[in-house]
Amino acid sequence: NAPDYVHIEVNRQVVYRRRDETGLVLAVFRRMDFSLQWLRTYDTHRNRTEALQMAEHIRFYNASYFVVVASSIAWEWQAPRTLVQTMEFCGAYHFGQWAYTFAEQVHYRSNTSDLQQTASQEQFGHPYAFIGIPGIGTAMGYESL
Repeated sequence: NAPDYVHIEVNRQVVYRRRDETGLVLAVFRRMDFSLQWLRTYDTHRNRTEALQMAEHIRFYNASYFVVVASSIAWEWQAPRTLVQTMEFCGAYHFGQWAYTFAEQVHYRSNTSDLQQTASQEQFGHPYAFIGIPGIGTAMGYESL
């Protein structure tokens, strides 16, 4: 995730290529012609307010648009339930599992807990890419982890 560029390309045209921002990059495209409607990076790793803004901005769009999300360095620590539900509305599935494990809440060490439950304060920066459509429903989009 961290060592190389976040790269979003549509029809051989580079829309986004950077490696100096932290959080999630949101790009929204019109489905009819793939024209770019919105492009912004939200620091969802350090700033809960930006994560909530990202959820709000995604909700502006309907099924006439593609929602594309790519991680840049780390993104998990401040990803709230509101953003999870918005991403699931657009077709995400694993996003919510990772936000639960690596964000928002403290997980306590346990001899009986599985590794993912105890890793939340020690590991972050997992690569994530997503393409979905608002309203398509949970697990119906494309995710790459």
